Amino acid sequence: MLREALIVAGLFSSSKGAMASLDSPTELAILDEAFEVSWAAVAAYNPFRDFKKDYELRFALRRKLFALAAGGMRDPEAMRTKILATLTL
Repeated sequence: MLREALIVAGLFSSSKGAMASLDSPTELAILDEAFEVSWAAVAAYNPFRDFKKDYELRFALRRKLFALAAGGMRDPEAMRTKILATLTL
């Protein structure tokens, strides 16, 4: 599922592109964890928003996470902190 999201976002290339290093199960697990902790924080900020249907926000959050990972960041909590600082909620 995450690989498909990367492909759709244009952030993954099986031909060893910029995000090819995120192909390992460990790297993908880090991104999944970073998304979950970030998404939980976003949802807690506005509990009345329908986050189940907010696909644009999910997509924006994943793109930001992938960009951080491409820059070498691998700490899910640090990624969450950086992402929350950039989102306008």
